[in-house]
Amino acid sequence: MQVPAPSSAKERTAELHQDQALAKTRTAAGKKAATWLELHGKKDIWKLYLHDQRELIPTAQGNAEKAELKAALKLAKTISDQLAAKDKQPAPFVLDPTLRSDKQHSAGEYEWMRAEVLCARVYMAGHVPSGLTAGTLLGDLIGDFEPAIDGH
Repeated sequence: MQVPAPSSAKERTAELHQDQALAKTRTAAGKKAATWLELHGKKDIWKLYLHDQRELIPTAQGNAEKAELKAALKLAKTISDQLAAKDKQPAPFVLDPTLRSDKQHSAGEYEWMRAEVLCARVYMAGHVPSGLTAGTLLGDLIGDFEPAIDGH
């Protein structure tokens, strides 16, 4: 079995037009369900199935199956990341930001989330307030550095 080559520019454009047409038919319920599946469908669902199955099988078998699933998910991510780096095919919403307005993040949203995370770290005794400075600085540096190396 071989992974197919990326679509040609003409095919990619046609596929983008299909995505644009589909976007016009989205419903609120469909968006909610698809967003949940997009967030959790890569691995969380499969971990849940395994968790439920492990209650019905011997512990040693359950542990072995958990290790197998973990290895399979790690391999899938590695291969997916390598293909994405090799093929350099942006997601449709990158080509047409109107397809996913929810993916557009503002500086205000970032600052709000950063404050929420900082408060949670102190609230749950993960850090004292003075211990957050280095982590905040590191997060800001990575946040500035990552788009710079990706050319965004």
